[in-house]
Amino acid sequence: MESSSFGYAEVVFLRAAEALFESPIQAPPEVKRTRRKDLSELTLVQNGKEVLKFAIAYGFTNIQNITRQIKMGRCPYHYIELMACPGGCLNGGG
Repeated sequence: MESSSFGYAEVVFLRAAEALFESPIQAPPEVKRTRRKDLSELTLVQNGKEVLKFAIAYGFTNIQNITRQIKMGRCPYHYIELMACPGGCLNGGG
């Protein structure tokens, strides 16, 4: 996802994959866009199973949707990078 804020999700994803699953990833992870404009995902798959899933979400709509998922116990993400500004905050994360 292109953003002006340069968040930490990709760096945290690489370190978590290496530390938790002993899966050093040399190249930057592929950021997959979802149907929603300002929501992308990073996923680590081992043996055909998703073992690590991160979200990069910008804008209040995504914040509200993810908050609802968390409250209902249906959030599929292990790490969520949220910023209120659509497209990411110009001055970076708060």
